[in-house]
Amino acid sequence: MRQVGAKRLVLMLSGWAAGDGPLHKKLARALRHAIERGDLTPITRVPSERSLAEALAVSRATVVTAYDLLRSEGLLASRQGSGTWVSVTRSRRELPPTAALFPWMHRISPEHEVVGLPPGSIDLSAITLPAAEPVLDGLLGMTDHDWIALTSVRGYFPLGLSLVREVIAQDFERRGIPTSEDQIIVTTGAQQGLDLIASAWIQPGDGVVVEDPTYAGALPVLRKAGARVLTVPMD
Repeated sequence: MRQVGAKRLVLMLSGWAAGDGPLHKKLARALRHAIERGDLTPITRVPSERSLAEALAVSRATVVTAYDLLRSEGLLASRQGSGTWVSVTRSRRELPPTAALFPWMHRISPEHEVVGLPPGSIDLSAITLPAAEPVLDGLLGMTDHDWIALTSVRGYFPLGLSLVREVIAQDFERRGIPTSEDQIIVTTGAQQGLDLIASAWIQPGDGVVVEDPTYAGALPVLRKAGARVLTVPMD
């Protein structure tokens, strides 16, 4: 988990005490703005109440009350023995509007054409599809403990994370295909998957039938394995 020191946080909150109002509300507002700006990113541990109070030259009660306010808003989370950190659990209604996340979207015409691009520009607005609803629900349903567990793993796992392989195996089981975690390999993409299959199953001189046209990335993989590529024209 990342951590920001008290002195560094004080620099981020420069000018936080200016203006009228209770100190704890002004401190909470400054911390809220730091989170919204991205200065304090999710799963960043913030200083303890005592250390931040000393760095800001305020009472510990001021920091405690400010932290409590942000916890009630879902911006901070705490656990005894682990300290306090920037939360990643936000409700759907608290997410920024789409226009704020993707400012180019307001320039899309009803015909799905981006308006106002300079001549010669490449429109990259449609190179990816929106995330599936179950994926969004899954991400929004994750707790801070889930995120910490996922981001605390170190090292390289050639077969993929055990938890991911287990979930994939369970999905096949639900479809009526008996599958265990040991039968699953998580690759970095289709290209690596094709390369693994070709290395495991194709011997030099083997014939492999592919559609024509076909996925261009498959051809060099098959040729590298020594396969004879046999094409079948498609309508």
